[in-house]
Amino acid sequence: MSPLNDTVDSLPVDEFARRSSMSISTIRRRIRDGSLPAWQPGGPGTRLLIPVTCLPSFQVAAVVVPQQKQAVNDHAPKATKRLPGSGARWRRGQ
Repeated sequence: MSPLNDTVDSLPVDEFARRSSMSISTIRRRIRDGSLPAWQPGGPGTRLLIPVTCLPSFQVAAVVVPQQKQAVNDHAPKATKRLPGSGARWRRGQ
């Protein structure tokens, strides 16, 4: 038994991706981890449908926050920390 009685109340993955501006792989990942509900009306191996009611909550999360002005010297190389370990084998002889 499906959680929704009518497929009009749900969207396929590609349509949900278009409306929410999320990638299909992100949507499938969220379905797998349980943060996005989905169901398959035809059983395993058929298309996934996502309830339309999930759309507004993901649209709010997809809002892009404008970046603040960066410092003038943002093109200068940044100091990087050396990672722990013995290093690459090709560098050990030097």
